[in-house]
Amino acid sequence: MKILPSEQLTFRTNLSKTEIIQKISENVALVPKQVFGLRKKDFSKVFEGTIEKDGFKISRTINYRNSFLPLIHGQIAEKNTHSEVKVQMTLQPFVKIFISFWLGAVALGLLAILIASVSENKFEPAFAIPLLMLAGGFALTHLAFRYEYKKSRLELKKLFGAAIS
Repeated sequence: MKILPSEQLTFRTNLSKTEIIQKISENVALVPKQVFGLRKKDFSKVFEGTIEKDGFKISRTINYRNSFLPLIHGQIAEKNTHSEVKVQMTLQPFVKIFISFWLGAVALGLLAILIASVSENKFEPAFAIPLLMLAGGFALTHLAFRYEYKKSRLELKKLFGAAIS
């Protein structure tokens, strides 16, 4: 089981590489690279991000806040009879760092209480608090990512008119 959620997909389509790039261009609001700052979103486009020669880095355009919205990296490859779009969906880098730190800190707290309980040879009810926090953080991360992943996968499938292999 993965600690942090990520998914890999391959879309098979009859579109050429040029047609795929064209479809992506029509449905992606190009966003300049920036670390911080507010910007106005273009809700007329399904995705926002950047397009490269053989791929793209995008995420769905949403009108609500969800830190677990997948960052979608795609690579396009033409085969003899079809094209393949290999997609990797991961958490945003800042969210990965924050969740890793948070889950790690809670796990250390859980370990400290466990060691103290074993050394004193008695069960501490405080053991349940970090255990629940760890389970809750893990569940929240995976469920929120999965919710957005399903929506992104469906939009990409429609965009490429593709089968998922």
